[in-house]
Amino acid sequence: MHACAKREGAGDNARDTYLTVYFDDLAFEPPVEAPRAVGAQVAQWSQETFETAVQDVQVLTHETLDIIQRNVNAGFSSLRKLAGAKDLAEVLDLQAAYWRNQFAAFMGQIEELSALSTKVAADIIRGSASREGQ
Repeated sequence: MHACAKREGAGDNARDTYLTVYFDDLAFEPPVEAPRAVGAQVAQWSQETFETAVQDVQVLTHETLDIIQRNVNAGFSSLRKLAGAKDLAEVLDLQAAYWRNQFAAFMGQIEELSALSTKVAADIIRGSASREGQ
């Protein structure tokens, strides 16, 4: 077999104008089933990776919503305490305590979400890498 085709965007130079391929000495038949099998395997890996990512992101979302709920509850609890304050000094003490507690909670929440985000990313990458080796 001898194929000769003009390349798109080729210049006027004869060397650049035509791409010539010789298969005369080769008994070459392109495999048909191999690309299909690889394509099916890639589709399966993609689906599994996507499903893992969706599940992990759902866990991360639920944890984030739980943190938001805890913060809202802490805010309302603080407001109830402030409503019962007898004088300005008590209000200031309650506010100072609230912000100290919220800062500590915030630091813990950052650690929680950071650890969970790292786990989610690792699960997705680990799943992807383990499927690559198959």
